[in-house]
Amino acid sequence: MNKRKQERYIPATLIEAVNTITDAPLGTLANISLGGFLLTSQVEIPEGAIYQFRLHECNEPGTMEPIQLGAVCLWHSEASSPGSYWSGFQILDISSQDEQLLKSYIESLRS
Repeated sequence: MNKRKQERYIPATLIEAVNTITDAPLGTLANISLGGFLLTSQVEIPEGAIYQFRLHECNEPGTMEPIQLGAVCLWHSEASSPGSYWSGFQILDISSQDEQLLKSYIESLRS
């Protein structure tokens, strides 16, 4: 049974999540919805940690406009690959402009 309120989509290109406070990449998106995303990373992210992120494409710039948002880590677990982690984030804060960019990006993944 799927408990998610919103359907998640797998990015068509490599999307990096950058911590805007330190300007350091934190990981890449495994999937995304209007309410949150799953991040894969090389660092363990503690539950409850809040970040300001910039999501942007690494491989094919131009398919997705960079999106800025605030998110909280709801859970994390070690991935099957040593030194890799999964972290589930809920979006807490996003401007109306960035929300429109996110909606447009997700719409492009539906087709």
